Amino acid sequence: MWPIDRSVFDDTDYATARTFQAVPTVPFSYPRNIASSEVSTSETDGEPADISSEDQDYIPEGEGSEIMVHKPFQEIIRLSSLPASSPPSEWYESTPSHTHMTISFGSDTLHPSDIYESGRPRTQREYQQLYQASDVTVHRNDLQQTNSDRAGAANAHCTISLMENETLWERMVAGKRKTNHKVNTVACVLTVPGGKEEWAEKITARTAVQEAEQQKQKVKADGQAAREQHWLQNIATMQFSKPLDKYIHKDVLKDLAACLNIDQNGTVLQLKARIKAHFQQNPILKQNV
Repeated sequence: MWPIDRSVFDDTDYATARTFQAVPTVPFSYPRNIASSEVSTSETDGEPADISSEDQDYIPEGEGSEIMVHKPFQEIIRLSSLPASSPPSEWYESTPSHTHMTISFGSDTLHPSDIYESGRPRTQREYQQLYQASDVTVHRNDLQQTNSDRAGAANAHCTISLMENETLWERMVAGKRKTNHKVNTVACVLTVPGGKEEWAEKITARTAVQEAEQQKQKVKADGQAAREQHWLQNIATMQFSKPLDKYIHKDVLKDLAACLNIDQNGTVLQLKARIKAHFQQNPILKQNV
């Protein structure tokens, strides 16, 4: 609250951000024609309050001094005379009738000391900065408290889970269990005593079986590749290393039939007959007899 000289100030000079935050529906401008007003009277004799001022800049010209309260409350205090004897910052200190004067905006209470600072009224920008700073501080404190509560709850959960598992370990007997019991504590998976060694043995045995199977498959593939290479060399030289009757394994005969590009299906005798017929039809292929 402060005297307003309408020839000097505009609406934004005395429209506080705190009021707009507390009452969102209030418009951001005041009407310049004030319809209603109330005369401020003293608490003792009912006469108009005598408030002095030495600062001529705040003495209104023409109709006298006005102290306005925000429009939603419809309170306007008009001072008929303002002697120039003290600055505006001392008005509420020297006048008993205004010493405890406060203005309520929703849940906030605005004291004259909030309005006057360093002998001048605060602007709308200053009130916005004050409100934003207080709002950010409250939000930061709430966030820190929430994080602290979450950390405490997580710590308590882990402690309780650890105690429960330790108790379970003590009750279990290694010789009586038939399966590898597990306890899931969400944070980690805990096993009974001795479970790690058992799992290591099982994994070792399984790995040995897998390696043996892989080695067997590798030997078979290597043998197949060696035979194919041997028959390819025989075809390239047009000469076999052994007579046809010496080849008794079906796989060897099938490899030979594949190299000669003939049918690979049938028994050992059928394969030998086809290979001999192919030799007779192609004299260029020589056979060591």
